[in-house]
Order: sequence, then C-alpha cells, then structure tokens
Amino acid sequence: MNRRDWLKTSALIAGTSTFNKSYAAQTGCATGLSNDVPSGIIRLGWNENPYGPSEKVMEALKEGLKSANRYADANLLRSAIAKHHSVSPEQIHIGAGSANILTNIALAYFKSPTENIVSAKPTFFILPEAVAMMGSQKIEVPLTSDKKHDLSKMASLSSENTKVIYICNPNNPTGTKLPHDDLKSFVEEMSKSKIMAVDEVYHDFIDDPSLIPLTETNKNIIIVRSFSKVYGLAGMRIGYAVAHPSTIKHLQRFSSASALLLNQPVILAGEAALKDQDFVKMYLKKNEECKVLLSDYLTTEKIDFYPSFANLMYFSLDQFPKDFLAKMQAKKIIVREVDDYGKRFCRVSMSKPEEIQLFIDALKVIR
Repeated sequence: MNRRDWLKTSALIAGTSTFNKSYAAQTGCATGLSNDVPSGIIRLGWNENPYGPSEKVMEALKEGLKSANRYADANLLRSAIAKHHSVSPEQIHIGAGSANILTNIALAYFKSPTENIVSAKPTFFILPEAVAMMGSQKIEVPLTSDKKHDLSKMASLSSENTKVIYICNPNNPTGTKLPHDDLKSFVEEMSKSKIMAVDEVYHDFIDDPSLIPLTETNKNIIIVRSFSKVYGLAGMRIGYAVAHPSTIKHLQRFSSASALLLNQPVILAGEAALKDQDFVKMYLKKNEECKVLLSDYLTTEKIDFYPSFANLMYFSLDQFPKDFLAKMQAKKIIVREVDDYGKRFCRVSMSKPEEIQLFIDALKVIR
C-alpha cells in the first residue's frame, strides 16, 4: 500500500467516529456503539437477530477456542461461503462485516476529487460517506414515492466521472425492494461502464434470485453480503464480497489480509452458521410474525408505512410528537428516526413478537 492509500485508510479509520455520531443522532443513543446501551433496554435500532447465535454456532465457537493460540485460516470460511453460493473460492473476499467491505470498495476505486458515486437517499450510508471522506463526490438520488431506488434518475445522473453506483436491495432503512428483472437489467446495462456495488445484506429475507451468478463473467459487479442478519452474528463482524476473481484480487490490494481480520472461533462459527439453515428458517418465520403484528396495528391506525422485505419496518412519524425518540427511551425502547428530505420516519427493527407488542403498546401511549 503506497502513501496515498495509507492516508486514505487513515482517513476512513478516523471517520469511524463520524459514522458513530451520525448513527447516534438518529437513534438517540449516547453513542453509536451497541455496548453502550443500558441493560433492560429493548433494542429495536440495530436490525439484529435476537435469537442468535444458534446452538450449533455456539458449539463451533467453543471448539474454535481450543485453537485460539493459532493464527486463523480464513480459507476455510472462504471455501464454505463459495460452496454456499455455488461459486469458486477465488470469487470471495472476506472482511470484518459489510461495512469493512464497503469501505474497501471506496479505497479500491476512488482516487480523484472529480470522481463520484451515485446512490439513493436514504440508504445505508457507509459507502457514500466513505467516498466523501476520501475527497471524492457523492451524488444522492431521492427514492421514488413508494420508497424504491429511482433507477432511471440514477442512470441519468451518472457520468464519465461516476466510478461506482451503489444499490442496497432490499434497502436499509426503508425495507423496500426493486423488481428483480428491473434491477438485473439495470445492473447489467450500467456495469458496461461503471462498477456496480449491490448490497445484498438483506437478500436472505426475499425469494428473488441473487445477482451473484452475474459475477462469474462480469468484472464490474460486486455483491456485498453479511452474517449479521439471518445468522445472528452481528457482533462477530463477518462480511464478504462476491465478485469476479480479478475484481477480488483488486479489492484485496486495498485490504488487510482476511487472516488478520478474523479469528479462529469466528471462522468456525461462520462455517457452522451456513450449515444451520433450520435456525435461519425459524428466524425468518418469527420475523414475519413481527411484521404482521406491527403492520396490522399501523393499518388499523391509518399510519403510513411501506411493505418491508427485511427485518425492519419504516413508517411515518407525522402523527407522533417531535420528541418521539426521547419518549421511546423513557419506555426503555431504542429505535431509529430518519430525516427523509424533511419528513420524519421511524425505522424499527423486528425482534421477538413480545418486544414488538411492547413497542406497539408504547406507540399507543406516545401518540
């Protein structure tokens, strides 16, 4: 890594506090770090899986501790991920969570202040913010009226200076998704001249095909995935990119070796998580129960919300007081408030049905 890349990396590391402050402002928490939340608080602000890790993962963690004195071999997990997606291990790049992969993309493709990234707004902010921290430009495109990516507008705002187009599908914080055929056509067309970074962190919640098969022959498509959601391993920080082997090699030039980012227990836990699909099915069922519970209440009370295809829901706060977050915290509930071009929305994470019922009860009182 040369001096320029080292300086950029340092800027991104320094920017971590900015990410935390941005998140803190939208959750009302003292900081953006989960561990600073007092005990007894209902955590509905981080899109976590409240049921994980599974028992099989816990067993793998205990086994992994026995070899914690040895340096980890990330190739074990890389091969397991590749097998899971029916791709070659050379198409997998592992990082410390999807945020690490996204900042890695920023480092790998942005060099000049004239270059830009095109993304939606609101969406997951890590990649656009990382690009801005490095001195390049971010072009943010408002979502459509039904809170989906405006693909035609994103295409029209792309130029010869656009290096990357970023799409989070299903989208965070709205939980909405694009029609598969529309997304696939857009990615195939725009990847002829741009890097397409498609964030599929929430893809396990939908039945649509993944765009991963496109990476076998297309060098300009990068799919981002994570173990943080359906596998319940958010605190273990396992994220990965799936791309063409030559693209993976390029990303790895701007990243620490995976063996230095992951430890042996986590690698074995990741392998076990991929095999434990019964746990995933259980969680998906519980997640749907939570969404039905909350959507029924919002529908009955005529509170505007958007159909969700993730482990979160996005609804209008027009009928709620401006100190909504503070009132929720007084009820020992943490959620996230989003400023959507001057309109206030709540992004609430789906958790256990009993916690969503407590959230609904709090809504009734606060409203």
